[in-house]
Amino acid sequence: MKAWMQWERWRPRSRVAWAMLVSLAGYGAAHLLNSGGFRFVFGLLLLFFGFYLSLRLLGSLQRRLLWRLRNRLLAVYVFVAVIPILLILGMVGLTAYMLYGQLAGYLIASDLESKAQQLGAFTSRLSAQLDGYPPPDVIGTAELLSLLEREHAGLQADFGGLVITVATGRQPLVVPGGSDSVACTPHPPWAADSFRGVIASNNRLYLHSTASIPSWSGSHLCLTVPVNQALLAQVGTEIGSFSLVPLLEVSQTSSLGGGIRIGDRRYVLAAPIEPPSRILPPPRYLFDPVLNSPSKFDVVQWDPLGQQREEVPVLLSITSRPSLLNQYFFARLGEVGQALLTVLLGIGVVFLILQAVSLVTGVRLTRSITLAVHDLYGATQRVQAGDFSVRVPHRRDDQLGALGESFNQMAGSIQRLIEESKQRQRLENELEIARQVQEQLFPRSLPELKTLELRGLCLAARTVSGDYYDYGLTEPGKVILAIGDISGKGISAALLMATIQAILRSQVYASQLMGQLGQLNMAELVTRVNRQLCATTSMEKYSTLFVGLYDDNSRQLTYTNAGHLPPLVVGPGRTEELTEGGPVVGVFSDLHYDEATVVLRPGDWLVAYTDGLTEVENSYEEEYGSGRLTKFIQRRVQGASPESLIKDVLAEVEEWSPGIEQSDDRTMLVARAR
Repeated sequence: MKAWMQWERWRPRSRVAWAMLVSLAGYGAAHLLNSGGFRFVFGLLLLFFGFYLSLRLLGSLQRRLLWRLRNRLLAVYVFVAVIPILLILGMVGLTAYMLYGQLAGYLIASDLESKAQQLGAFTSRLSAQLDGYPPPDVIGTAELLSLLEREHAGLQADFGGLVITVATGRQPLVVPGGSDSVACTPHPPWAADSFRGVIASNNRLYLHSTASIPSWSGSHLCLTVPVNQALLAQVGTEIGSFSLVPLLEVSQTSSLGGGIRIGDRRYVLAAPIEPPSRILPPPRYLFDPVLNSPSKFDVVQWDPLGQQREEVPVLLSITSRPSLLNQYFFARLGEVGQALLTVLLGIGVVFLILQAVSLVTGVRLTRSITLAVHDLYGATQRVQAGDFSVRVPHRRDDQLGALGESFNQMAGSIQRLIEESKQRQRLENELEIARQVQEQLFPRSLPELKTLELRGLCLAARTVSGDYYDYGLTEPGKVILAIGDISGKGISAALLMATIQAILRSQVYASQLMGQLGQLNMAELVTRVNRQLCATTSMEKYSTLFVGLYDDNSRQLTYTNAGHLPPLVVGPGRTEELTEGGPVVGVFSDLHYDEATVVLRPGDWLVAYTDGLTEVENSYEEEYGSGRLTKFIQRRVQGASPESLIKDVLAEVEEWSPGIEQSDDRTMLVARAR
C-alpha cells in the first residue's frame, strides 16, 4: 500500500508525459535492436512530446510574457511571418547546399567515369589491333612487348601510371614490367568479354578496362590506371578542391572498431586521395560563399574470383563555390544563362526588399495597435479608479480611432449618468422626506365615538400620494371627515393635498376660535376651500372633495360632495350614494355648493373611495368599475370590521389586475355605525 501511494505521488500527471515516456522506451528498444527506422520514428516522437511538455511546464512564464498585447502580436508575427520565412530560407539554403554538393560529386564522378570510358576506347582499339597479330607463341614475346611499349608511351601523357596487361594461357605480359597491375586472370565471369569503369582492388582505386582478343583463344587485354594525384589533377579542374576517401569493407566480427555502417555492411576509411593543391577563386558576387559539402559515388569491387558484381562506396569531400558550379548549370545557355541568373538574383533582391518593407509595415501596424490598446487600458484603469473625465487621444482615423472615440463617448455618458444618478438620488431623498412629512399629515389617532367606528388608508402609487383623507373631532361628539382626489401625481399633487388639508383645518380652527362650530356649514366650508384654492393655484390644479360632519348624538351626517366619486351608505335593505354638492374645487371661484343630511342607523356603513380602486384595468384593459365595487362591498359588509373591509377591497382589486403595476393612488375611508 505504501509503495502504491509513492507511485501515485510520483507518477506522471499528464498524457503528454506518458507519451514521452513511451517514446523514450521505444527509442531505447529500437537502439538495442539496431533498427534505424524505428529509432528515427521514436526519436521524432520523443522530440515532439518533449518540446510540447516543455511548453506546458513553461506555461506560467508564457502567460506572463504574453500578457501584453504587444508581445502577443510580436509572437504572432514571428510565428506567422518570420519563422516561415526563415524555414523557407533554411530549406532553400539546405536544398541548394545539398544540390550543389551532389552536383559537384556528380561532376567529379562523371569526370572519372569519362576517363574510364576514354581508357576503354583505347582498350578496344588496342584489342582490335592485337586481334590482327598472331598469338604470342607464334609472333614471339619480344615483338609483342615492343608493340605494347609503343602504345604505352603514347598513352602515358594522358594516363600516368598506366599498366597494360595481356592475359594469355601462359605467363601474362605486363608493360611496364614489374609495375603495379590488376590481375586479368582469372577474368570475373560477370565482366563478360569487356569492362570499363572505376574499380577498387587491393584497397586502392583504379581506372580499369578489359577487352577480349577473339583470335587469341581465352586471352584478355587489361589497361589499368591508378587513381592518384596525377590523375585527379585532370578531374574537376573548374570545381575546386576535393578528396576521395575509399571505404574498406570489414567483416562484422572484425576486431577493427568504429567505422561506418551502411545497410548491413561495415566500412572503415582508407587513406584519402587528393589532387595537387588548388586555389579557390575569390567570390564573383555577394552571395558566393565557400561550400564544404560531402558526397558519395559507388565503384566496382574488382574480385577476379567473385561470381557477382558488387560495388563499394567512395566518399567525396568537396570545397567549391556556387559561382563555379553555376557554370555547369548555365554552360549550354551561354549569355542567356547569365541573363537568367541575373534575373534570379534580381528576384531575390526584390524579395528581400519586399520582406524588409513588410517587416517595417508590420512593426508600424503592431505599434499602432498596441499604442491604441495601451491608451484604452490606461483610460479604463482611470475609469475604474473613478476618474470619468479621462479621454483617449485621437491618433488615427481607423477602427482603432473609432474605438477610442466610442470609449470617450462612453466615458462621457457614464459621467452624465453618474451626475443624473446623483441628482436622482437627491430627488429620491427629497421625495422620501416628503413621504415622511405626508404621513404626518394623515390622521394618526382615531376619534372616540359611541355610535361610529372610523378607519382610513391610502396606498400611494408613487413615493408621495395625491389622494387625501382626514378625520378629527371638532368638539366632543362631533367629527369632521374628508376625502379627496387631487389632479395629477407626484410632488405637485402632494403639495396641493397639503394645501387643501391646511385650508380645511384652518377653516375649522377659525370657526372654533370664533365659537361658531355649532353653526359650521359643510357647503360654506367647501365654498371657502374652493375660493382659497382658486386664489393660490392655477386652473389646471383642481381636486375632488367630499366633506362631512357627523353628530354622534343624532347619528346625522351632514355632507357636501364637490365632484368626488359618490360615497356609499350600505345598510340592511339599502344602498345610497351621497351625491349632493357641486363641481370640483380649484377651477372657478364663484361656484355655489349644496349640502345634505343622511342618518346612519346601527349596522349602516359609510364607504368613501377614490378612482384608483374603480379605474384599475385587467390584462384585457377592462376597468373594475363602481358597479363591481358596490356589489363587492354589499357582499362583504356583513360581519366585517372597517379594517377587514378595507383589506378585502384592496385584495379584490389586486386580484382583478394581477402582476400589473399600480398606476394610481388607492384611498378608502370606511365608517361603521353601531
